[in-house]
Amino acid sequence: MLPRPLMRHALSSLVLSLACGDAGGGSGDGGSSTTQAGVTMSTGASGNTGASTAAATSMSSDASTASDDASSDGGTTETTTTGGEPEPSDGCGLPAEVGAVTRMIEVAGQMRTFTVSIPDAYDPEVPHPVAFGFHGLGGSGSGYYIPGGLDPAPIVVGPDAAPAGGAWNTTGDLEFVDAILATLSSELCLDHARVFASGYSNGGFMADAVACSRADVFRGVAIMEGGSAGGFGCGQTAVWIMHNQDDMTVPISYGDTLHAQWIAANGCAETTQAIAPSPCVVHDGCSAGNPVVWCSPATGGHNPNYD
Repeated sequence: MLPRPLMRHALSSLVLSLACGDAGGGSGDGGSSTTQAGVTMSTGASGNTGASTAAATSMSSDASTASDDASSDGGTTETTTTGGEPEPSDGCGLPAEVGAVTRMIEVAGQMRTFTVSIPDAYDPEVPHPVAFGFHGLGGSGSGYYIPGGLDPAPIVVGPDAAPAGGAWNTTGDLEFVDAILATLSSELCLDHARVFASGYSNGGFMADAVACSRADVFRGVAIMEGGSAGGFGCGQTAVWIMHNQDDMTVPISYGDTLHAQWIAANGCAETTQAIAPSPCVVHDGCSAGNPVVWCSPATGGHNPNYD
């Protein structure tokens, strides 16, 4: 089971890397802020499941944050995405019931399931960010829920691999992701400028697949203890990677390959600037609005924890 503080730190690093300076991913003051985003994360059914549910939900090329006395142990912080014009979906203005529900959708002749969580603060007239969370082996999409402290509150989507609890097909399941987003876009008020993904372990490979192949759709991605789904011809998007050096389930070499993939894709330099939490760094010289953040603690195994 993954620790709850990971979500808070993941979101903090993403906000810092995008909100500081010109959000180019390498300004000298990129680590000067002390913003801490107090949000919650879910876990899956075992130690190899679960993830940062919405580590990227406040990412945007010119986002800013407002923090209200967040404590080091996870105090509530209000994070507001104010930069950039929203891109409303066709579902804006339609009524919707709040809460989490598991749904089915037919994709390539197969019935697939996913869980969508609509926040209590949902406003059908306001475009909401969307965060996809890809579970690890043995997990399910129902393990993802809405984080607090973000305005507007995100809609969280937890797809299920097929068969249930199995591994992601990082090529074939792209059509599944496309179908979910198309369906929800016609029913809910989504902000197409702020669609994000996160994934842990095997789900991290899937999160990388959507970031690489759908960079024009996904504004940012957070990947924990995962790896590259191929990495050929990736588009550019904001990326936050966390991989413990002593992970024996998905060895650090996978994280190193993923890290190098996104340095190249986003045109970053090898030089970095330190940002919170330690030992995270953000690369210099990345293309505007597409930073690469790398966090690689010495210990933690397959269950990252910054506490």
